[in-house]
Amino acid sequence: MPRAVPRPFDRLVAQAESRRGPLVRKRSGALEAWRPQKLRRALTRIGVPRHRREAVVSDVEQVLDDIVPAERIDRVVARALRREPAPCAARWNLRRALADLGPSGFPFERFVAELFAASGWRTRVGVHLEGRFISHEVDVLAERAAERALCECKLVTRSDGKLDAKTALYVYGRAVDLDALRGRTRFWLITNGRFTVDALRFGTGMHLMLLGWDVPERGSLRERIESAGLMPLSALSTLPAHAKARLFAGGHVLCRDLVAAPQLLDGLGLSRAMGDRVLVEAQAALGCFQDD
Repeated sequence: MPRAVPRPFDRLVAQAESRRGPLVRKRSGALEAWRPQKLRRALTRIGVPRHRREAVVSDVEQVLDDIVPAERIDRVVARALRREPAPCAARWNLRRALADLGPSGFPFERFVAELFAASGWRTRVGVHLEGRFISHEVDVLAERAAERALCECKLVTRSDGKLDAKTALYVYGRAVDLDALRGRTRFWLITNGRFTVDALRFGTGMHLMLLGWDVPERGSLRERIESAGLMPLSALSTLPAHAKARLFAGGHVLCRDLVAAPQLLDGLGLSRAMGDRVLVEAQAALGCFQDD
């Protein structure tokens, strides 16, 4: 009988058993070796003190098995960071908070507009423009001096969500009709998720401006958010979902909106004590990136 060829999954498990090290099942389903240093770097980036970093790593290592879902690690870290200053927990939850700027996608468009405005752009949301052949609704139009950025915003609600080449092809067609591929008018494809390899190859090759969680290598969405010091309202654990939805509907997507105008909480059905807790957390989130 011919010898069975081990499947890739079986080989990874066998490798893990041979070196007696756990594997992490990422949200995409892929497996990778558990690397505590990777977690230490992430905790350092969000401002967790050194002595507490080791405690968080220790908490995670208590739940490790041969194969552990990344979501479980994330929950353990989030729970541990609740004992830290609020900005640390807020920064750890940033990616999840962006995914919660939905489900309509309009709050994410508002957030992108605020992100451009923080860099000196004048912005408008939901603008209709005439192309060579048809009219287009552009999610965000940003202008600075003679530059124009036409933005297509794609919110993904899963943490492992990716935009594929079909999306890049669709956006490229719009960019061609709007003559926004070269010069001072450029078309941006922006997502809180990631891009597939084919989407990156096509978009880059066709001169689309791609902005995702970790794209480009310098100036990614995460880096731009941290540089601008913007924290979405969806990061607030003390603010109920129905209150977030009401604020989003009113065009308010940033923690600083609440701090600047606490009266926005009026009429949301919150008790005074809960409203005070929300404001305290929002105020702490404002200082989330101040030491970067």
